[in-house]
Amino acid sequence: MHKLADHPRETLLRAEPKENLREAAGDLLGRLIAPVVGAISRARRARTFHPRGQTFHARLENLAADGPLSSLGALLSGPVLARFSGALWNGDVEHLEVLGIALRFRREESADPTTLEGDQDLLFATIVSPFTLPIAPLTTDSSDFMANHYWAVSPFDAPSVGRVKFRLSPRYRPAPTSMSREAKLATFVLTGDRSWNLEVRHTFATSWTAVARLTVDSVADIDQETLRFSPFHEGRGIVPRGLVHAIRRRAYQASQAARPIARTIAFA
Repeated sequence: MHKLADHPRETLLRAEPKENLREAAGDLLGRLIAPVVGAISRARRARTFHPRGQTFHARLENLAADGPLSSLGALLSGPVLARFSGALWNGDVEHLEVLGIALRFRREESADPTTLEGDQDLLFATIVSPFTLPIAPLTTDSSDFMANHYWAVSPFDAPSVGRVKFRLSPRYRPAPTSMSREAKLATFVLTGDRSWNLEVRHTFATSWTAVARLTVDSVADIDQETLRFSPFHEGRGIVPRGLVHAIRRRAYQASQAARPIARTIAFA
């Protein structure tokens, strides 16, 4: 289990020149696509990706008993703001879709949509890696949020653990029903097992380890346009790294700058 921590700082330091080149290339690519992303957000009057979502109060509980994994679980434990959304369509489309869960780890429960001191964002989607992006709409069960695994896609540097990837896995998959995806989620938050395991693995490992349990509690009435998630909100010291994250920085900035500021709540 604790092999995740067996990567000394010297190894990371030796990798930094190559890492810096990848991130510089990602930043350049991000600058090139940012105008396109901004134009789409301006035309949609919403996020380029994940334009509509349901937002909930949730909580994270540490599962690891000891060692570096326990430290990581403890670092993120506590109140969480969770947003569930479809990535591609600005409407109730339940086919050829990618689903996402955005998490904001907070010091205390709050419906404040702005980023507070100590907030850490982790963004997950039904995309295993950047290489599987083209087929993700085909491999996602877009009729039910709880029928999928969600990956943070690209790596992070995490305190005490090193370079890792994150995944969310549902602890329970409900039986199929004729309800809409949004109705299923709202119903199971009220009546069912509405929890996910937060899992980690080292970037070159193959097995995942559950470090914490995410439980969704109640709907959060929140201003969706002021609420702006970003993997670069690093209040707990979990830092996004690599080419894809470097591309995302410019794209997120462009999308958020182009979006309107208007009051919409949990289901907007």
